[in-house]
Parts: sequence; C-alpha cells; structure tokens
Amino acid sequence: MKSKKMNDDEITIIDDDGEEMTYRILFTYDNEDRGCSYVLFFAPESEDEIIALRYDEDGNLYDIESDEEFDEIEEVLNAFQDDQDEAEADEDSSDDIVGDEVA
Repeated sequence: MKSKKMNDDEITIIDDDGEEMTYRILFTYDNEDRGCSYVLFFAPESEDEIIALRYDEDGNLYDIESDEEFDEIEEVLNAFQDDQDEAEADEDSSDDIVGDEVA
C-alpha cells in the first residue's frame, strides 16, 4: 500500500487495485527505539473504526506485524483518548464558570 499524500489532517491511500481513498488522520507518532513511525486514521463515515499502519519517509505504508507493536499502538491510542476525554471535560467545566461582572 502506498500513501499518495499525507498532511496534518488527511491521508490519501492508493490500494492494490489503484483506487484512491482519503482518510482523516487522528494522530501520528514515532517510536525512536524501534525507528518506526505510525499513523492512526479513520474513514470520515466510520469514525469508530481506527486503522493503524507503520509508514516511512517515502510514504510507503506497512501493516502492523507483531503483537508488541499492536499492544504499543493500543496503549498510545488509549492514552490519546483519555487525554481527549479530559480536555473535553475541562472544556465543559470551564463553560460553567461565570466571570465577575465589572460595574
């Protein structure tokens, strides 16, 4: 599989049949110990189904091959989702705060 283009928000992938599909990027991260980069993304119509692949600087995409990599990605994704939940909770609680009025 090869990505045609990848920016901060979207990745366009060319599948084995030559079809282009565009997905929204959730986030990317690097594992310096392994020397690998990962991208987690989803189809706009299916936000609950997150896809994770390894990628290189040339835009080549690779399947996750080991249980160790899969477990790491799951851990990173869970931490990301926890951070998002906390940020949303903080945002909701700040909406309830009413500032002092100046007369």
